Amino acid sequence: MRATELVVRRYWDAVTSGKQRPDRFNIGEYLREMEKENVGDPKTLATLKQIKDLHRNELMHPEVSLDIDEAISLLGIAQSAIAAMMKEIPGAQPELPALS
Repeated sequence: MRATELVVRRYWDAVTSGKQRPDRFNIGEYLREMEKENVGDPKTLATLKQIKDLHRNELMHPEVSLDIDEAISLLGIAQSAIAAMMKEIPGAQPELPALS
């Protein structure tokens, strides 16, 4: 989740052309501001909202833990969100080498 949150900050910078970041850092605040500014890919924002609503908010409670299947699922959606955001961050997407 920390990796996802770090990429959300860079994603914000890219899709808002460097507009000042929200005062409070949490995915929900960034999502509200991106929706208000009408920036960011709708599918990427939907994935981030799903992470926030179904996973991140739940994990904030110390008594909550994940079993292995839940952890693998969360890793998959986080990886998907990060990959989607990276596509929109200039210079963040490494190129594959050409085949000879």
